[in-house]
Amino acid sequence: MMVRPCTFDFNPQTSESNRFQARPDSRKGDAHTQAQAEFDGLAAALQSAGVAVHAFTDRVEPLCPDAVFPNNWVSLHADGTVVLYPMLAPNRRLERRLDELVGAVGQLKEENRALRQRQDALSAERATLLAKNEQVRARVEAMIGRLKSMESGA
Repeated sequence: MMVRPCTFDFNPQTSESNRFQARPDSRKGDAHTQAQAEFDGLAAALQSAGVAVHAFTDRVEPLCPDAVFPNNWVSLHADGTVVLYPMLAPNRRLERRLDELVGAVGQLKEENRALRQRQDALSAERATLLAKNEQVRARVEAMIGRLKSMESGA
């Protein structure tokens, strides 16, 4: 799950408690445009590597300059558990997109169900192929045995 930044910028509400945040240097360009480009590049790289990317676009209102970091307020676990975490800064609390999160979780559950069905079908097909392979192996060994006995009898 990724959130494409819409209003990425320095966040004065979190700057005191976030040592990774620094005031932007106006000489380095627009942080928002750079963040969007980095987001798009990362999402494309993940998708080209076969990773399913569930991307949401941040909203213009309310202003959430840190929305690109959903890992601070939510974690999704392999067993389907979704954990929401409290946020100290008021504008970080506004990042929670429960409506989209519920939709994403539903979509992930459906994808997992379909993948499990596909895995079950492939496992059954593999078992059938292994059984057929064993039957063919036994027939070929029997033929070889008959040929050897015919050869030694001649």
